[in-house]
Amino acid sequence: MAKQERYYDILKLNKLFGLSSIVFLLLLIWTFADDYDRSWKDYQREFRKLETEMISGFYEDEKVSLEVQEDYQEALAALKNSERELVEKEGDYKVLQKQLQEIEAVYYKTEQNLSFVKAKMDAAKYEYEEALGRGHGDVELAKVVLDQLDIDVHQIKLELEEVERQLGKQKKINQLFTKNMDESRKKVSELNRQLNLYTRKLKKIDPASMSIGNKAADLVRDLPALDFLNPYYKVEQIVIKDITDDIVFMQVPKVDRCVTCHLGIDRAEFEDYPQPFRTHPNLELYLSSGSSHPINDFGCTGCHGGRGRGTDFITAAHTPATERQEEEWIEKYSWQE
Repeated sequence: MAKQERYYDILKLNKLFGLSSIVFLLLLIWTFADDYDRSWKDYQREFRKLETEMISGFYEDEKVSLEVQEDYQEALAALKNSERELVEKEGDYKVLQKQLQEIEAVYYKTEQNLSFVKAKMDAAKYEYEEALGRGHGDVELAKVVLDQLDIDVHQIKLELEEVERQLGKQKKINQLFTKNMDESRKKVSELNRQLNLYTRKLKKIDPASMSIGNKAADLVRDLPALDFLNPYYKVEQIVIKDITDDIVFMQVPKVDRCVTCHLGIDRAEFEDYPQPFRTHPNLELYLSSGSSHPINDFGCTGCHGGRGRGTDFITAAHTPATERQEEEWIEKYSWQE
């Protein structure tokens, strides 16, 4: 077989192509990794831990506080007594529940029957109007059918009202049977309200308090290439529509993303925490919803300057307040004016 004439060595070309493919694959992975690994995510992870510790502390304090409250102990004792009484009368209660279910079944069946007959009456009304107006069919027969269906609808409505009356009466009887337990549960629930709020909060932010399904979902939604759906760690921003920025000869609404890192800025409980999580001074004057300068209307950079769209320390254009802070920032962040 004659040797083909080429200006290149096919073996070397294959090696070069394979090597370049590996290089480009590594560059692609590096691009994804660099885009995913943002500095603000580290702050949000740290804040999540701090918030979890704080809420857990509040939870334990509230739990201890409830345990020494006389009202709470009395409410728990009343609830246990009412539950014990209900267990003792379980047979009677089951009979009442069965009666209620039977009446509910009759009610739903009658209601469904009324819907069917109403549908038939609508069709009969259409046929009667067609026969009367256009001569399509026997007018007298259509009128007889319509009148009979109207009588049926009226009769079923009366039946439904009677069943509804029986249902209401039975519900009241069942409610009286469980009245003491319901009132006790309501009292305990009211006293537990703050504790339940802390519990729900922990289930949202603390992986250790989540169910297995929520743990998996919490992990998956922050994975690379999937974190565009509904991530836990995300850029937070405030859009100020009344103020615009000049971006490439266009006036666009001002956007402040400072709260992406300054997560506790408008929460009073973080006043003793380090930056960037510390509460803003004088919340009642500046950032709270009831203040003269609520954060959602004024943002941050209108007063503090900087670049509101930046999401890391350098691009946000922080300015040191003292020479000592400037030296610290130069060493820690390679800061420069």
